[in-house]
Amino acid sequence: MDLARKAILESGPHLAPILANLASLYYSQQKWDLAESSLLQSLHIAEQSLGPEHPDVSALLNNLGVLYAMQGRLVEAEAMHRRALVIRRKAFGTENPHTAISAANLAEVLSVEGKNDEAGILFAEALKTQERAFGAEGPEVASTLEKFARFLRHTDNSVLAGEMEDRANSIRVDSAYTVSVK
Repeated sequence: MDLARKAILESGPHLAPILANLASLYYSQQKWDLAESSLLQSLHIAEQSLGPEHPDVSALLNNLGVLYAMQGRLVEAEAMHRRALVIRRKAFGTENPHTAISAANLAEVLSVEGKNDEAGILFAEALKTQERAFGAEGPEVASTLEKFARFLRHTDNSVLAGEMEDRANSIRVDSAYTVSVK
C-alpha cells in the first residue's frame, strides 16, 4: 500500500467528518458538484476505515440521497437511501429514530417515482417509530407528517393529508412557542 493511501486510511475516521462538514457548507451555498465530491470522498474514506456497513456510512449515504433527490437524480437517490436504510435497520433496528429518517427519505423518493405502495408503507413505519421515540407531538414528527401529507395528497387522500398537515402545523406552532418562552 502506498504511503498516501495508508495515511488517508489511518486518518479516515478523522478526515471523513471534516469532508462531510465541508459538503454541508457547499450544500448550503448550492455548490452541488463540490458538495457531491466532498460527500463521495468522505464516503470512500469512511467505508475504507470503518467498513461499508458502519452507521457513519449510513449517514453519508443519507446525505448523498438527499442531495441527489434535490437534483432530481432519483435513481441515485433511491439507491443511496435504500443502502442507508439497510445499514440502519441492521445497526439500530426498526424502532430507531435514525432508521425512521432513512425510511421517510426513501419513501419521499419512491413517492416521486410513483412507487406508492412501498412509499406508503415506509412513511407509516417512519411516523410510527418517531411517535414512539419522541411522542405524538414531538417536533421531530412534524417533518415526517408534512412529507406523508404531500404523499397522501398526491395519491388523492386529501382528508387524511389535511389532518396530517393540521397536526404538523400544530406541532410547529407549539414548538415555536416553547422555544420563544424559554
